[in-house]
Amino acid sequence: MLILTVLTGCTTIGMLLFYRDSRTATIYRNSDSKKDYYIIKATTLSHCGCTELYIDNFKKGKIEFNIFHNENLARKTIFTNNKETNKTDTIRLLATPYNNYTIPFNSLDTEIFNRIDTIAIQKPKGIVYQIKRTAYKGYIKDPYYSR
Repeated sequence: MLILTVLTGCTTIGMLLFYRDSRTATIYRNSDSKKDYYIIKATTLSHCGCTELYIDNFKKGKIEFNIFHNENLARKTIFTNNKETNKTDTIRLLATPYNNYTIPFNSLDTEIFNRIDTIAIQKPKGIVYQIKRTAYKGYIKDPYYSR
């Protein structure tokens, strides 16, 4: 029996149907600190000709948030330690280029998205396919995860 699941997105469909080659390269790190820094990695997906960026921010050696950026969206996931349950809570936000944002960028968000714009223009080693530039203004709650 074959079960067909509806999948969306370049990564999911491409990896499932046309898996070829993907490679990840670290293209930027903002600090030599071992505990407080952010790092940008680019994953090139040869099956579809796109590049995805993964940004991980560490504070005191623990991941504080990550940002996923591709041609269609930029999604931020914030990790917080819930002291009552002793588990990690997540907040998922979607970057928006419109004035409908409910959470404005902080200085670190602005720095990261400016760095993404620089990467898109300069196309450093490790970036095979062009990265789409989008003038994001802030975040909204991710409707996909708000169900």
